[in-house]
Amino acid sequence: MASRSDTTTAANDPTDSAAAALSSASFVRLVASADGDGLAAAGLLARALRRADVPFQVRVDAGGATVPAGDDGLVARVGSTSAEVNADVTVVPEAGPASLRAYRIATDLSRNAGTAAPDPTLALVGTVADGATPASAAGDLVETAEAAGTIVRRPGVATPVADAVDGLAHSTLLHAPFSGDRDATAAAMSSLPLPGGDTDTDAETHRSVASRVALAIAGDDNATPRAADAVERALRPYATPEAPFATLGGFADVLTAAAREQPGTGIALALGHGGPEAALDAWRTHGRAVHTGLDSASTTRHDGVFVARVGGGTAGAPGRLATIARLPGGLWGAGTPVGRGGCGGSIRRPPHPKTPHPPPPPPRPPRPPRSSHSPRPLPTLLAVFERPRSQFGRLPAAFLPPHPSPRPWISELSATVPQPRPSKPPSAMST
Repeated sequence: MASRSDTTTAANDPTDSAAAALSSASFVRLVASADGDGLAAAGLLARALRRADVPFQVRVDAGGATVPAGDDGLVARVGSTSAEVNADVTVVPEAGPASLRAYRIATDLSRNAGTAAPDPTLALVGTVADGATPASAAGDLVETAEAAGTIVRRPGVATPVADAVDGLAHSTLLHAPFSGDRDATAAAMSSLPLPGGDTDTDAETHRSVASRVALAIAGDDNATPRAADAVERALRPYATPEAPFATLGGFADVLTAAAREQPGTGIALALGHGGPEAALDAWRTHGRAVHTGLDSASTTRHDGVFVARVGGGTAGAPGRLATIARLPGGLWGAGTPVGRGGCGGSIRRPPHPKTPHPPPPPPRPPRPPRSSHSPRPLPTLLAVFERPRSQFGRLPAAFLPPHPSPRPWISELSATVPQPRPSKPPSAMST
């Protein structure tokens, strides 16, 4: 594995050094984290490598990927993967999405190879999947994509499909009273005209749907103030007319669900292979399981810890549990249980009873007076022995360690000794 000794680049090294290492490798193994940001970043690098005629392999790290022994290829760790992956190039920035760093590396790699620059849409998809706001985290890419017409801001809710009922029922960007149930979603939206095209009338219907969703999530009397902030992530999306899905947020939702349900389907989607139907099936399965798990979760509060127990289709599925932990907008750790309506939905606040202080201990009984002839207790002796028993020589048996092992021993010894009786005054001598 001699090629690894001089190609290693750290997470925050300049992007041109990472691009040079990738372009000069004979073979590149991309190990991506099992989320939308990691897959988007791996997709950006893989597409740039393909244009530069560098062979590569993409795999998802679902709990500690290992590199085959004797492999002379270059290993790139992409996203929040396991630190156990012995990587030559790391695309794991300390702050911000991995997709943005991967986009810059792919840009340098394409420039060196004389090929076309990467499409910023996939980088923005990874940014949304990471939970960041595109305009604030990647304003330059948003301007580039808007100028090219690949993204367009519009009112409404971020879903991957044009069918509003299908999109709202299975979206994991929010958790509303109707989430996970297509029939309940259709009933909640039955009084609204649903969007059907890109007309001015549809802009009004998009606003109506967004208002209904926001009211269902944040309008509950028991909703916390953070519920409104959480649902804002799914509102006023960027439409993607040239992408396989309707919006950036919907694309990110599908990519994350595919990474956690069917990693192979997610890799194909990130590489631009195949149609979106398999990924949409994984997204629907993931959404139903996650919302069902949230609705059936039993919650308990402990001292400094809030516990949510989920079962059914989420038990033993780390990817689904990760989505459940994210859905309440980070409020699991704040000790706020999620009921039907949840966050990104109405998060219900439990009462906060004051914990009574324990009663004070009973007063210690008075110590009886000690006679001058009573034995005086010696303080407790804490003896630590760190040598074998044979090395203690002729110590009294009470001080010997109990085991003939070279490991430390600790013994507590206490003893009492009688006080010496006061001496009698010398008898008077006769004169």
